Amino acid sequence: MQPTILTISDHQIECALHENHPLRLTNARGRRMECVEGVLWITAYGGLDDIFLHPGDVFVIPHDRLVLAEGVGHGRARIFMQAPMRSVIGRLLQGWKAGMKTLVRSIQRLPVTLQRHAAHHEHEQRQRP
Repeated sequence: MQPTILTISDHQIECALHENHPLRLTNARGRRMECVEGVLWITAYGGLDDIFLHPGDVFVIPHDRLVLAEGVGHGRARIFMQAPMRSVIGRLLQGWKAGMKTLVRSIQRLPVTLQRHAAHHEHEQRQRP
């Protein structure tokens, strides 16, 4: 039985997890996973040990590589979305800042570019008979 989404909101996803049918997470650094029911078995690739969560236990995903989570028998997990949203917004702002810097540099170079264009145009006009 595949992982089943039970509830979803802007802040969290709750899902049922079953043995031998792992939930696959990537690019999830900073997300918190809480065990709501049963036992969860988590494998964070690059980590040394697997992690087992019991009801009330929380695991913070340490990296953006593959993380597998499944129930031992049956389990229920709640995955919180706040940290990734902040990082997504941070990345968007960084991209916006970089774009603005490029725009400012282009505007600063505009007078030189216009002068060169005018000089080239003037030179072409003089060359014509």
